[in-house]
Amino acid sequence: MIARVEPGVETWVNYYKAPADGSPPELNDLGLLLGNKNMETRLMRINDARGREQDFTLDDHGFQFARLESNVTDFTDKEYVKKHYYPEVESLVKRITGCKEVKSFAFNHRTAPTNDFGKPFAGYQGTQGPAKRLHVDSSPLGAAHMVDHMWPSEATDIHNRGYLFINVWRPLATIRRDPLIVADMSLWPETDLIKIERKYYDGMIGQNYVPKYDGSGAVKRSLPTGGTEDAISQADQGVATGHSNGGQHSWWYLDEMKPDEVVLFSCSGKRPGMKTTGDGGTVHGSVDLPDQHDMPVRQSVEVHLVAIW
Repeated sequence: MIARVEPGVETWVNYYKAPADGSPPELNDLGLLLGNKNMETRLMRINDARGREQDFTLDDHGFQFARLESNVTDFTDKEYVKKHYYPEVESLVKRITGCKEVKSFAFNHRTAPTNDFGKPFAGYQGTQGPAKRLHVDSSPLGAAHMVDHMWPSEATDIHNRGYLFINVWRPLATIRRDPLIVADMSLWPETDLIKIERKYYDGMIGQNYVPKYDGSGAVKRSLPTGGTEDAISQADQGVATGHSNGGQHSWWYLDEMKPDEVVLFSCSGKRPGMKTTGDGGTVHGSVDLPDQHDMPVRQSVEVHLVAIW
């Protein structure tokens, strides 16, 4: 059962389940990123970082909380967002990371209900609703390909200087459902990141990660379940975060996150001195809260950028 615990929640988290034959994901297998293909859910403890925001940094954990007082309220006009919101975010990133340059290149404005993995097309919720499949936006190799493809004339210089792809996520109203969760990558077992090769419509070669759970003791269920927690009849057996490889899946969120609060998380790069797993990106996604279905649809904005040193 989904339940409030102190401090945090216990809720279902959607992991990747490797096929029995051990075969790797296929090229461009979006069913693993957006749908319910090879998915299993586990009951996990999500820790509330409220009051501990300063304990986490991009360099050490792969994510960091910060404050951003924005003057932008309309995210429906893409050019307006680029002109007015991007500079606010870029200034914040420079201040936090000490980088010399920031290039923002995309944003997601999410205002749709979450995907319930029900109807066939609903298995691909796109970018409008909360992403309920855990994922990493890019591997280090994928990040290098992005630099080469997006800024070919500057690529050599960017590689030499060092860079980090970062997402800056902010709610547009107080979060009371589908919160974003992030993993502490200083504890994450690298063997639990499974690569997905990508080839985009514009020819760019990419590589994502989907995470698996190889520990023991966590409650497990299989989807689909009919879309309701009432269908779950398992007893509350507690939540294990320990891992057979000596690592740990340590999950964090910020309870009732407000519009002047943001979370920055890594999406891979090649910055010297980083301590997180493999200098790769941060595993993230969204989860259900207890009794959230009576709450208004979550609204958020997420800027994708690269910080360059």
